[in-house]
Amino acid sequence: MQADRLILSATGDWAERAQLLRQIGARARLTKVPSRAQVVLLATDAEELPADTVASVREHTQAPILLLAAKGSPRLIEEAIRADVADVLLMPQEADAIVFAAEKALRSASVQDDRSERGRVITVFSPKGGTGKSVTASNMAAALNTRGLRTLLLDLDVQFGDAAIILGLEPERTLHDVVVAPGALDAEKLTAFATVHASGLHVLPAPLCPEDAELISGEKIGEVLATAEAAYDAVVVDTPPFFAEQVLAALDHTDELVLVLAPDVPTLKNARLALQTLELLSFPDERIRVVLNRTSPRIGFGASDVAHVLDRGVDFELPEDPVVPIGVNRGIPAVLHRPSSAYAAGIDELACRVVQGVPSPAPAPRSRRLPFARLAR
Repeated sequence: MQADRLILSATGDWAERAQLLRQIGARARLTKVPSRAQVVLLATDAEELPADTVASVREHTQAPILLLAAKGSPRLIEEAIRADVADVLLMPQEADAIVFAAEKALRSASVQDDRSERGRVITVFSPKGGTGKSVTASNMAAALNTRGLRTLLLDLDVQFGDAAIILGLEPERTLHDVVVAPGALDAEKLTAFATVHASGLHVLPAPLCPEDAELISGEKIGEVLATAEAAYDAVVVDTPPFFAEQVLAALDHTDELVLVLAPDVPTLKNARLALQTLELLSFPDERIRVVLNRTSPRIGFGASDVAHVLDRGVDFELPEDPVVPIGVNRGIPAVLHRPSSAYAAGIDELACRVVQGVPSPAPAPRSRRLPFARLAR
């Protein structure tokens, strides 16, 4: 890295400070003014975080703080994590190691800033067909749109996608048209290809002909999602019930993965395999939301049974509700057709949980509202 590409400010004392600063100065620019720094080096020989110094730095800058610690006590590490310190280095360290850690902290902060300006991608997946995955995805997208978020529903079940028919749409353009269109893809072009539902929700349906799926590669899906993140507040991705190439590409852009399960043994068998596969793919476990669909006392198969089989808790439950098949057959999502229903209430809460900061306008009074259970893991 060129010297003018990284600006550091140093505070605190450590052994051989002057010599190490000279070596760092040969690799990066140093400033005494924290507000001008891209990364702040904070040194301490205490076993606890110098909270006052951190607070003083934060008065001048939100730049990443790199803690240079003479003693790496567990208490210091815990306090550094709570104070959002970018990294902790146990001294002594070579100048190259400190500059490398500072570059890494700066890149990480830049990625987070960029991510915060983009829409959230919620991928809805199920390891077995017939669990209500597509209905869940369509209703989530409609709920987010109703909440005031500019939302796109993207159907990646490229051979047999149902998002359009669930919404009662007869699209003129599909995902196939997007990926074969000449020229570079940008936000304006993407939104022009989307079909607009009567509610204002944008939908990019699956191809009308299964053979068109052959042209929709994982690389193309990556381009579509990268563009969609910049064009929409939220992107809900419906998927086929297996780890197709397009699904793997979507996982690279996914902020929250909603794993939809039905209360039956075959689904749970596949769910165990799916969770193992996600672990092998290094998909973060904390971004997986297990949703048990069609829960009902009469079935006799509940969240505790699922937790026992999967060795993890259920995050959300969606109740069995006659409004769901009625809405599907009429081409109207339940959250629009019957917003006061128990199912619509559950979908609305699920949508708010996976997309933090969703606006919460006062909804119409909901009789028979069924609280949406979140089970502790």
